Amino acid sequence: MQRFCYGFLDIKPEQFWSYQPKDIKLMQDGFEQRRKYDYDLHVQTLRVLRHVGYTVYCTTPKKKGERNMPLTKYLSLPFDDKHSEEIKPTSREDFEKMIELHENKFKTKK
Repeated sequence: MQRFCYGFLDIKPEQFWSYQPKDIKLMQDGFEQRRKYDYDLHVQTLRVLRHVGYTVYCTTPKKKGERNMPLTKYLSLPFDDKHSEEIKPTSREDFEKMIELHENKFKTKK
């Protein structure tokens, strides 16, 4: 526990001995929560970057009869689940909801 506090939490030895065990446990839980948040943010960033690259790939001209490869074959990520292999087109209702959310957030209604 001391190694964790000294290393990851950057607590000095004199501070360590002034904390109650429950306080250290709460700090450790907070650290783990922050680490999970950072990981989820990293995963989200990689997925966005993959979609941007895939969009550019899809707009490049292909030979006659050639099709685009699936997104997960274009760039597979280790945390992809098996259910995300198919790209489902956005429905008209979903698109209208996105427009409405954008208009509400940025007050761009005409």
